[in-house]
Amino acid sequence: MNEYIINDEQSAKEFQEYIQENSLELVKHKFINTKARLEMSDNNLYIVDKEFSNVATDVINQRRLIYGKDDTSHIVNISVAENKVHIFREIDGELTKEIRPYKDYVLSHSEANGAKRLKGNQHFKYIKEYDTHEQYEAIKRNIYKYGLFTIHHKPESYMVRNGLTYFKGMKPEEVSILSFDIETTGLNKDADDAKVFLITNCFRKNGKVEKKTFNVDDYKDDYEMIQNWTKWVIEKDPSIMIGHNIVMFDLPYLNKRTGGLVLGRDWSEMEIEERTREKRKDGGNSYSYNRINIFGREIIDTFFLALDYDVKRKYESYGLKAIIKHECLDKKDRQHYDASKIKENWNIPEEKKKIINYAEDDSDDSLKLFDLMIPATFYLSQYIPKTFQVMTESATGSKVNSFLIRGYLQEDKSIPIGSKNIESIKGGISFAVPGIYRNVMKTDLKSAYPSQILRFKLYDKKKDPEGLFYKMTEFFTLQRFGLKKKYQETKDKIHEDRDKAGKIFINSIYGTCTTNGLNFNSREIGARITEETRKVIDMALTWASGNGAEYWIEKFNSNRKGKMKEFYDILEYEGLYKINRESWTHI
Repeated sequence: MNEYIINDEQSAKEFQEYIQENSLELVKHKFINTKARLEMSDNNLYIVDKEFSNVATDVINQRRLIYGKDDTSHIVNISVAENKVHIFREIDGELTKEIRPYKDYVLSHSEANGAKRLKGNQHFKYIKEYDTHEQYEAIKRNIYKYGLFTIHHKPESYMVRNGLTYFKGMKPEEVSILSFDIETTGLNKDADDAKVFLITNCFRKNGKVEKKTFNVDDYKDDYEMIQNWTKWVIEKDPSIMIGHNIVMFDLPYLNKRTGGLVLGRDWSEMEIEERTREKRKDGGNSYSYNRINIFGREIIDTFFLALDYDVKRKYESYGLKAIIKHECLDKKDRQHYDASKIKENWNIPEEKKKIINYAEDDSDDSLKLFDLMIPATFYLSQYIPKTFQVMTESATGSKVNSFLIRGYLQEDKSIPIGSKNIESIKGGISFAVPGIYRNVMKTDLKSAYPSQILRFKLYDKKKDPEGLFYKMTEFFTLQRFGLKKKYQETKDKIHEDRDKAGKIFINSIYGTCTTNGLNFNSREIGARITEETRKVIDMALTWASGNGAEYWIEKFNSNRKGKMKEFYDILEYEGLYKINRESWTHI
């Protein structure tokens, strides 16, 4: 039979789009014409002309690598409880839940009783699953002693093993979301006079927005008010709960005032983990927090979003109102109030009205920040086997590493062990030669590091025998070029947002090579990437000045030693002040 079968709808759709658009994502098949046949058979399989079977196979394999092998769409939360995986999906505002069995597992280098042999010869070539959580916890306590590997976060562990990701087929506005804010007597939840005055809320679902304020004056005390709030939250049933600094302040404060917040979709209490984590702002600054888990819901802190979004460090403060003002998102008649005065002014009627208006605007502002800052992370979540919440908390290198682990483990293939003491790598070229120049040209290297990976087809052949590192770089780099073109043609924001997601991903690839402990780190590949990029810069310097990087770095160093006059004499002698504009040669 002169036919080839595609057995899932999404792969068939992508194959068809590729044929129609001559997609950049599979450049090696550009010879394919537009006459490929894609038909639905009686048993819901997709029939492709056999001559196109290689293309169809590549589309399927690429999709399994990029999105994971499980095509379940519209996932908004994955939670694990009592050896069960609860998968929540939201389609057109309707929530559904699927329950699947869950088993903890560890990977090992050597065979153990009950372990299964994985394909390939990477370091971790055996996998052992556990029937009970207690059995797994007993071995996990000695995980490092025995040289084992496991993924501690249960939803991520399941997603990696089974190839699931969040939000396939969705846009950010299609997920139900609750933005909330609290006003209190002060910052100390343990103070004798600690009390919650207000909980303001902005709930959005299916394009409709509902606002509600809980005021302590309407209840016996703040305990009763908070309990009524939790019942309302469960009734509205948002998939995402957001707010500004809610992980380090609002939720712990509410939890302290009640002794336990019942917010889970299974009516379970919110969990505050004992382990202290760090959210990095940059190389030298970080914020300590304890992760908060709510069954069936994602907790997204816009304070964390702002830290990641502020790549150019343009914010003077990470306070909510300061960021809103900087981004020109201020409500025209927004009520402002000195938060330090709320406690003493609460019982003054005219002041209380201002305080309430002020608090209600805060819950609106958090939603504005979410809409501004979340799209790239949202679309990146369609590729990475981590929960949405963890995506906003974790470092980018770990996301790429998790992506690569899934690429092997979902296919029952062994994975490598990460190097723990990677030696320093010679980096880029960064120096300035001060002076006044008559001719200046700015040159920007387009995706410099990914370009070297593609140019030399770089990947660690020992750690990554199937070259998934190269394949993912090729996909996301070429996809970015395609998305930029689509955005220019259509001005559809989804293409711009997906492009930003791809940019985050490819900018993280080099860091994966050089981060200690990551399974797929590789000093050799990292060093080769920077080496080849330096060669390009050196070539550009030679073309522009007649001398390469080492020559000018030496002159730069002489400048730093204080030989200013000699340095500028050299610059003038070398002709950098007088360039022939027509021939671009030195006078």
